[in-house]
Amino acid sequence: MSVFELTKTDESIWEAFFSLLDQEKFSAITVSQICQIARISRPTFYRHYVDKYALLTAINQHYAAILKKFITQRLERFDITQSLVEITRFFANQAEYILKLLQIHTSRSDLNELFKSMLRDEFIYQVKRNPQRFKLQDFPLEYLADLYVATGMVFLNYSLKHGLDLELISALNDAQKNIF
Repeated sequence: MSVFELTKTDESIWEAFFSLLDQEKFSAITVSQICQIARISRPTFYRHYVDKYALLTAINQHYAAILKKFITQRLERFDITQSLVEITRFFANQAEYILKLLQIHTSRSDLNELFKSMLRDEFIYQVKRNPQRFKLQDFPLEYLADLYVATGMVFLNYSLKHGLDLELISALNDAQKNIF
């Protein structure tokens, strides 16, 4: 599942960026290093990204958009088992990269915050769109949204670290039927 088509140059830049993240922190990575590993010139890099922060933003937005597609599908289902399996399987192939991205916190781009914001916004949108489907009578919407975001982020982090856990997914499906 791709949100947008990457050019070969973008693919090279992204691969170089992730290769560097294996070796050092984001703050220490330079555009020159990315260019050297990607085997491109600096002007070529700058035709695609203003700086390394714009590169990080593009990558983070890519993963946030993919998660949003999964979450939108998930929120439209009462049984979430299949959605959680699909999310886990998709992100498992890129777990190492996503875990690293979740640790990078800059004022310009933060995947952790993007994921949280997207989860919150999608949950609130679905509740307002279809309130009779959710058990809201005992809890304020803000509380349920915070609970949904926390549960979603814990599940995502756990799945990225440990892979597919069908027992956990089944338990989450049962719990969400009682809460949401």
